[in-house]
Amino acid sequence: MIWQEGLSDPNFGVLKITPGRVEMFSLQGLTSGSGPIVWRA
Repeated sequence: MIWQEGLSDPNFGVLKITPGRVEMFSLQGLTSGSGPIVWRA
């Protein structure tokens, strides 16, 4: 965990990540040679 004290940590902050592309792999897909599932925003 980044902030050990959670929300009460004085260094706590929020980071919003808006990806343009997400690739999802499964172990079965990797071993069978099939490509990833791709999601685009």
